[in-house]
Amino acid sequence: MLSVSLLGKIEFRIDDRVVEPALDLLPVLVRLAASDKPIQLENLPSEFSEFAPYLEQVAGKWRLECASDVLAYRANSDNLKALHQLKADFAPNLPKGNPDFETWLEAERFDLRRIFLRALLENAVLLEESGKTEEAQKNVLFVENEQQKLEPRFAGLLGLELGQFRWRRKRIVEAAQTFEAALPLLEPEAQHEASVNYAAALVRLGRLQDSLNALETLPSGMSEGWALLHRANALCYLERFTEAIQAAEQAFVSAREHEDGFLAMSAKTIIGEALLQQAILENKEPKGAVIALGQAIGIAEVLGEDANALTFAVLAHAHAIWGAKQKALEMAERAFKSARSAKDSTATIRALMSLFAITNIGSFARNALAEARTVTHQPLLLRTLLLVAEKDQDAELAQEALELARSQQVPRLEQQAQHLLEVLKQKTSA
Repeated sequence: MLSVSLLGKIEFRIDDRVVEPALDLLPVLVRLAASDKPIQLENLPSEFSEFAPYLEQVAGKWRLECASDVLAYRANSDNLKALHQLKADFAPNLPKGNPDFETWLEAERFDLRRIFLRALLENAVLLEESGKTEEAQKNVLFVENEQQKLEPRFAGLLGLELGQFRWRRKRIVEAAQTFEAALPLLEPEAQHEASVNYAAALVRLGRLQDSLNALETLPSGMSEGWALLHRANALCYLERFTEAIQAAEQAFVSAREHEDGFLAMSAKTIIGEALLQQAILENKEPKGAVIALGQAIGIAEVLGEDANALTFAVLAHAHAIWGAKQKALEMAERAFKSARSAKDSTATIRALMSLFAITNIGSFARNALAEARTVTHQPLLLRTLLLVAEKDQDAELAQEALELARSQQVPRLEQQAQHLLEVLKQKTSA
């Protein structure tokens, strides 16, 4: 059996015997031992001597059958304690190879370091959730300090990790700032991924046109579908519903190509929301919305998962507009409970908005507004402000809604807030 140590030292053992590879073999062997997949190698040395029995060719690529501490390290990527035990410099004191190998070596050293730093961030989440805020902050500060030591391209990649951590912790402003800082440091492919994340954060901040600008150049592959989804979301909040539906339909096509069920459900939900809002504005039955949202639920059933609470919240509103009030009420209540259980703030707000639309009970709108103020979701804050301002005839809330509608560049909602303010001023002066 061949066993290889690359963390803290470089050592090759066949059974219990240490083997010293020739210097020209060392870079090739290190690359092979660090990967669990066959890799493309050029200028493969012709003589592997004792290592030949462990070398095999697979579809034109090469792999080394060995037990490697690097592979063990990767296998423990979610186990911080194990990573601590294995953590050490990768391939130290390795003689310099050709430029391609040196580029690979730098990237590999960073990638292994990133596994540990990512695990620290995941651990910070657990610490926060258990109330150990100071310990969690120490983890985050450690990662931030590590970022300062890295060359720009690696600092940008670690910035992506920090941004995603802040997004998951619902620190939307910080996440947007982190993604924005990382973008100019990244290579084009990673830039696309960061742009998608950045655009999602900008939607939550109400910077809807900026979000569309961030997605002006769409990435390829799986990220394209999510970019289209965030584009559709921004367009929907801008009330450019036809464009939103087109972008969401494209996202759905991408979801089918890449077999991404959650993306497919999300795309159909946005289509349903856009069609519902169109129907409300045109005073029509929301049949298309009900169909699209039913398709989202059907996708969830095929996948053997529960549909998103947001989907049920929007569907409840659609059923209410269509006249099935009791069915709508039961569905909205279920959506609210599900959203609360999942700690999904967006779905919680949307479910409360649906409950208000169904019942006209002011507390639902006020609770939706309170939730929207607690989390960073400016488009929903604008809409809940308008609901409560109209219900309670509150001029201060109407003024706040007017300012938000202007900043978010949503003309119809700006006009609605302006009209409400004028009506309330007339009532005050009468």
